[in-house]
Amino acid sequence: RKLPNGSYVFSYDIRTTIPLSVGRFSMVELNDICASIKCPITLIRADTEGEKPFTLPFEYTHDHEEMVKCLKKHNVNFQFHVVSGNHFVHINDPGVVAPIVRSSLEC
Repeated sequence: RKLPNGSYVFSYDIRTTIPLSVGRFSMVELNDICASIKCPITLIRADTEGEKPFTLPFEYTHDHEEMVKCLKKHNVNFQFHVVSGNHFVHINDPGVVAPIVRSSLEC
C-alpha cells in the first residue's frame, strides 16, 4: 500500500505462504477464494528453463496453474508475468522484476 509520504509498504497474508501440500485448503476452496478476490494482484513467476528448479513450496505446479486461470477469469485487476530466472530472480536480478512491480504500484 502507498503511504502518505509516497513510499510503499509491502504486505502479504501469511496464509498464502503455506504450501498446498500441507492441505490448508482443497482446490475447490482455493478456486472459491480466487474467484472472490477483486483487489489488484501482480504475480511474477520465474521461468527456470535451463536452470535447476527450486524445490517445493516454490515449484510451479498444476495447482498453481489452476489458480492463475481462476484469477485471470474472475479478477480484471490480475496481472501475470513470467520472467527468466529462478525463485530468487528478484534478489539476483532485480532489474528484471522492478519495472513490473513499479507498473503494478502505479495502477
